[in-house]
Amino acid sequence: MEPGVVEITGTLEIEGESSFDPAAVATVKLADSDGEVLAATAFQATEVPVSFALTVDAAAVPRPDRLFLWALVRVGKDGWGTLELARVSEDHTVLALSRIPAA
Repeated sequence: MEPGVVEITGTLEIEGESSFDPAAVATVKLADSDGEVLAATAFQATEVPVSFALTVDAAAVPRPDRLFLWALVRVGKDGWGTLELARVSEDHTVLALSRIPAA
């Protein structure tokens, strides 16, 4: 890891699901306590659990103890996500995603 860079790692889990259509896309965002998005990533998620990593400039994170994650896995009209922001844990955050009804 580069000096001055904060890395946040975690895993997305969905109870009762283990694989998805190859077109499934996961999006994970890192936000501060004001809701400002500091980093984001999107990647193919063909199976769960799936790991992710985000990096952010340490200067943008004056309070590392006040960071939150939001995640969504979308497959066509179906989606699974965090229903509220989840606090980042010190080592590796596990996000349990819930089914989000199609609009």
